[in-house]
Amino acid sequence: MENTQQYLKYLPNGAPSALSLNYFVVSTVVSEGKTHGYRKKRGKDFYSLERLREETEKAFGDYDGERDGDVIGFLNRKREEGAGACARAYRVVELAAEGLAQLFFTLRTGAPESRRKNHLTDADWAFWKNCSYVFFVGRLAEGALGQRLEAHMMQCLTEWGASDISVRCASYRQVRTPSLLGCARAYGDAREGVYVFDFGNTAFKRGRAVSGPDGYDVDELSAVIHRDYGVMEDTPATAEQIHRDMMDVILQTIKSYGEDQETYEISLCIANNIIEDRLMDRGYYRSLRFLSPCYGNYLQQKLAEETGKRVSLKMWNDAGAVAGLFSEWAPRAAVVTLGTYMGIAYPEIKKI
Repeated sequence: MENTQQYLKYLPNGAPSALSLNYFVVSTVVSEGKTHGYRKKRGKDFYSLERLREETEKAFGDYDGERDGDVIGFLNRKREEGAGACARAYRVVELAAEGLAQLFFTLRTGAPESRRKNHLTDADWAFWKNCSYVFFVGRLAEGALGQRLEAHMMQCLTEWGASDISVRCASYRQVRTPSLLGCARAYGDAREGVYVFDFGNTAFKRGRAVSGPDGYDVDELSAVIHRDYGVMEDTPATAEQIHRDMMDVILQTIKSYGEDQETYEISLCIANNIIEDRLMDRGYYRSLRFLSPCYGNYLQQKLAEETGKRVSLKMWNDAGAVAGLFSEWAPRAAVVTLGTYMGIAYPEIKKI
């Protein structure tokens, strides 16, 4: 793996982390003298929506990734078509589980081979040596598929001698997209409710959160599929296009609720790492840095100009927004989002 001095996240103790799950090189898993897995595979070779589609096409001749992009919905439907189809659907999930188990076993053991191939910080390796929980959030982590994913990961880790790290798939019945709930909670108290957005690699998720008996309740609107930013050039023109798309969906969402407020309170997360309020020069949304080093402030100003109202906007990394839902397990926990690719963040202990 190429050497990098770029930090991507902060660990619970405030130390910088250089870990990208998608680019982490997984060394061969060795336990009890037996070898498992593959050398030189990266995290994205085990899990991404593209990888999941490839394995589903191998398992089912009637799956067309271009026609039916909802591969997780397809696998769920196949579970209902009899024992044979169900077994093949579960095997697709198990292949992902085996790769993910290898990834976290490699992080857990911190073998010399892994340290040579992955230029992480000493704090990264120290965290994973003592990590107790890894929570997975995303559609693949929900329902029967999520139960199979969790069970098979734990089976592999136990066989390899790493059962002291617990992997759990989590879901929230009160919201389809947990990151929207995470955005609301991270924002804090909002007098008249907070508009919440998740700007992902495939779609814009959106809604409005209002205070309820158990915290925030999220009214989630239909997602908006956007153009493929990943194939666009990293230029100021691309930044302007993405920014306009984001502005439009925020303004349309506010308009759909028909509420005239003195201040629009907005909490959004984005599929990009954020260090000291600055977007990183990687990922689908990297070009936004051309508009302003601190894009969140820029977006807030432009929304205020277009609405003629005060705007209070807070921006988070997408995995970071979700991680806040798991603070009771801090500081020895990590949260992994399973979306188009993997994201990771670390819950912090709540400050009372």
